[in-house]
Amino acid sequence: FDCGVQFPSYAEGEAKRASPNLFLLTTFATPQVFPANFFFKTMNTLASFSNVHEGETILVCGCGYSLNQLEHPEEFVTIGVNDVGRKFQPDYLVVVNPPHQFSGDRFRYVESSQAKFIFTQLDLGLEKDNVVKFSLGTQGGTDFSNPDALNYTQNSPYVALCLAIHMGARRIGLLGVDFTNDHFFGPTGV
Repeated sequence: FDCGVQFPSYAEGEAKRASPNLFLLTTFATPQVFPANFFFKTMNTLASFSNVHEGETILVCGCGYSLNQLEHPEEFVTIGVNDVGRKFQPDYLVVVNPPHQFSGDRFRYVESSQAKFIFTQLDLGLEKDNVVKFSLGTQGGTDFSNPDALNYTQNSPYVALCLAIHMGARRIGLLGVDFTNDHFFGPTGV
């Protein structure tokens, strides 16, 4: 069965967990039930996410203090970074730092993430079916011709922004990308 995987947006319907083992896809006239790992098996490369949110709005969420202004994340398609799961569970999570670079309990939020998919170029040691590995493209790059690579800089939200572009977003919002020394969950000085 080829569902043409246009992963549904919140405006059109959404894939909801009907049970731990089933997803209910509500974009069809009659809701269809798929095994929980259906999407994980068919969408396991960065290329498979090309234009899945074509023309939509995606909110990229960093871990800066301004993330506290987000009151209803479920109303948006969201791409979060790192331990944004302290605040809410994003649709997609981007992690480009190795576990040892997370201080305190920060990596625990990556490990327990309920994001539909986690995107990384690393082996994070996560025992999950929803991890999508990608290659790093060009530092500071703006060429999106390689469907298996995301460009990068020294901050994770840039990679998340590149993922939103790869997914076909027409409008991209940024929140929690403050370029300050603290995070939304407290004064970390980083």
